[in-house]
Amino acid sequence: MENTIKMANRYGLNLKLTNIKDETDSAVIDFANEVSLEISGEITWATGGQGHVKMIGFKDPKEGTLKISTQVTTMQVMQLLAGGKLTDKGNKVSFKDDGKIAFKYYKIEGDTVWKDEEGVVYNEKVTVYKALVKPNYSVTYNGSGDPTSIDIEFELAVDKEGNFVDIERSEATTDITDAVIAPIADQTETGSAIEPALTVTLDGNTLTAGTDYAVTYSDNTNVGTATATIVGINGYSGTKSATFNIVSGS
Repeated sequence: MENTIKMANRYGLNLKLTNIKDETDSAVIDFANEVSLEISGEITWATGGQGHVKMIGFKDPKEGTLKISTQVTTMQVMQLLAGGKLTDKGNKVSFKDDGKIAFKYYKIEGDTVWKDEEGVVYNEKVTVYKALVKPNYSVTYNGSGDPTSIDIEFELAVDKEGNFVDIERSEATTDITDAVIAPIADQTETGSAIEPALTVTLDGNTLTAGTDYAVTYSDNTNVGTATATIVGINGYSGTKSATFNIVSGS
């Protein structure tokens, strides 16, 4: 029986990409926007504790795509699209003819936050064992000509050990919506994206970035009002945003 599973409306947080042929070519990229995972094949379910889905196993054929939308335009993202090394921080990328770019297979690992149809929020750890970045990405620009979003699509495959896609799900326990983000001081324009550190408290306790929440930023390069958004991870769920000003340095 052929089945298709679509898993959209997830926040992709700090996804780790590792070149399968060169493990030193690895980077953690804060994509921080919607993730859509669509996989199809003859399916076998394995359940974890408390009846939650822990792993999805497929019989042949195994097919699928992973789509990521991001507003974070880093050199790592550009190197990914140009077929370069993720570790190259030389502020230079070379886009050649699409047919000649040496796209690579990556293992992708990351945590996502997902809400089901009943409104229950889950944390999920997703592992895609073999993913090939496809050349048909799309870029949206703002009025100043700066990229505002990049949509990247990966084609999924089975690795040499027969692994395809694993999903470990756990129910989130604490809503981060009521957290307090301390006022963020004005930041001076530098020409690059500005990502000030945040102080976040909930019920009198200070939360830790990367452990309790991930941070995404938008409109944070040019003079104006920027936004920082925290997304609960591990034992936390939900989102909370705060704004700060970017001022001219002249």
